[in-house]
Amino acid sequence: MTEELQEKEFTAATIEQAIDKACDYFNVTPNHLYYEVTKSSTRGILRSKKVMTIIARPLAEDEENNSDLEAAEISVDFAEKVMQKTTEIIKQIGLNMRVERAQAKNRFIINLAGPDRMYLLNRRAEALESLQYILNKMFANEADYTKILVDSNGYRDQKEHQLIQLAHSTAMKVKKQKRPMTLEPLNSYERRIIHMALSDDDEVRTSSKGEGQLKRVTISLS
Repeated sequence: MTEELQEKEFTAATIEQAIDKACDYFNVTPNHLYYEVTKSSTRGILRSKKVMTIIARPLAEDEENNSDLEAAEISVDFAEKVMQKTTEIIKQIGLNMRVERAQAKNRFIINLAGPDRMYLLNRRAEALESLQYILNKMFANEADYTKILVDSNGYRDQKEHQLIQLAHSTAMKVKKQKRPMTLEPLNSYERRIIHMALSDDDEVRTSSKGEGQLKRVTISLS
C-alpha cells in the first residue's frame, strides 16, 4: 500500500462528521472513501460527551473500478427505520413519490422517484440536500449507522459530471487568461468534487473561502 492509501484515524461527535474530516484530509468525495467504524466512546470529566472514531483511506483505483467490490453491510433494522422515516417525511411534505432503497460502497442510498421529483430538485436541489442532512442528523448516533445518500433518478451522478466539466473548463480559462477565477457558492459535497477533479492538474490550485455551509472555490495558477 502506498503512503497515499495509508489508513488514518478520525474522531468526531458523529460518524458523519468523522467522515467529513477524512474526506477533507484526503481531498476526496465520500464515494471515493473506504472507512470502518472502530469505536464509540465518551470523553470528559464533569460532563460526558460521546465521540465516534473511524479508520479511513481513499479507495484504490482498482477498488473504484471493481464492480464486484463488496458493499458495506447495512442492518435490516437500520434500513427499515430510515425507509420508514423518509416515507413519513415525504408524506408530511405532501409529495407524490416512491421511496426506494439501493446500496453502494460505504453508503445507504435512498432513491426518490415519482411525478413530484422536480420539487426536490428546484433551486439547486435544496430540498433534496436538506432531506439528506436531516436523515443523517437523525440517525448519526445509531450503533449501526451508515452514511445516508438521498438521490432522485441519478441526479447526483449528473450533478457530479456537470461539476467536473465546470472544474476543467474553468481551469482552462484560468490558464489562458492567467488570472484566478471564483465559482458560485457550493456546498461541501460539491466543493470536494471540484477539488478532486483538479487534484492532478499541476498548473492550477484550488482553495475554498467563505462562511457557513456554502463557500466559494477559487481556481488559480500554481
